[in-house]
Amino acid sequence: MLSRLVGLLRTRRRPSRHRDVAELLGSCLSAANAPLVGVQQPASLRTVAAVRAVLPAAEVVELPVDSTERHLLMARCGPFDAIVDVGGQKGQEGRRRRFEDTFWHLMPGGAYVVPGGAPEVGGSPEGLAPVLAEVASGPGEPLRATRKKSREYIRLALRNHVRHRLVGDHLVLTHDLPDVLVKVREEDYNAFLGSGGGPRHRLLELVAAGDPPPAPSFREGPNRRPRRMDRPIDSSVLSLRDYRDVVVEPRQVVVDGRVLLPDTYRHNRSALQRHHALADVAPRFVVPRAPIGSDLPRLSGTYVHLDNESRGHFGHVLTETLSRMWTWEKDGQSYLKML
Repeated sequence: MLSRLVGLLRTRRRPSRHRDVAELLGSCLSAANAPLVGVQQPASLRTVAAVRAVLPAAEVVELPVDSTERHLLMARCGPFDAIVDVGGQKGQEGRRRRFEDTFWHLMPGGAYVVPGGAPEVGGSPEGLAPVLAEVASGPGEPLRATRKKSREYIRLALRNHVRHRLVGDHLVLTHDLPDVLVKVREEDYNAFLGSGGGPRHRLLELVAAGDPPPAPSFREGPNRRPRRMDRPIDSSVLSLRDYRDVVVEPRQVVVDGRVLLPDTYRHNRSALQRHHALADVAPRFVVPRAPIGSDLPRLSGTYVHLDNESRGHFGHVLTETLSRMWTWEKDGQSYLKML
């Protein structure tokens, strides 16, 4: 009888809990006319219903569990006014991983809400505690001042630009960076286009990979490099795309709105993508180290993009510029302008 009573009490508490989270979102988004709210999966139907009841003008997006699918959806729809992480730490992904994958899809001043997340402050290192420890440690040197390793950029982004507060037993995080760019990897970009991302752009052709040449015969000395120079060459399918109305910055940076195109990176299939002109704020997000201007000259016509990150270096011209010259004339159409 007692267990049935406890179960009944728990059942009656849940709706108030969902309503509590929805009202917290309502207070955070009181100034927004039609806010965009993302709810992490697996989401309770009651949580989603409560958010829609409190914020009837909001667009509520139930975010996929798969990290790549979720990232592409958020890149296409965002930035978000609020994101709710209702998942537990022992789901398919940890709470920290979900934070790294989704937090910077939030617009500056938006709310990242973790229901019941107050114990994360000073809690288990498996959750958000390491992130919150960085946030609480106070400002460090300016994020964009000097070139650093990716992990140092990420630490400074948390220390300088992220803040947290507790509302009851809920955790709310926000940031103040206005120019976050979303990385979309080369192997994911065609799917991104197919799902409606970058509607002005087109995939023109997929070029199948040929057989790689045999390993060369040579000697390397006096000591071999950690990554052997005679290692096998990986083969990959090449994508020829037509981009319209994108921003092209010096040293190969190509931006479409808040999306950083994969053409930005010299090694755009590498697990770790880095660029001298960009500061990582998370593995899938960057900010430009120098501001991108708003009043840029417009170039009319069609261009072949042959810029590279390491200008003035003979080896980079050979491997990263000349290797793209095959696009100069394609389908009988010669592009006489280079960018």
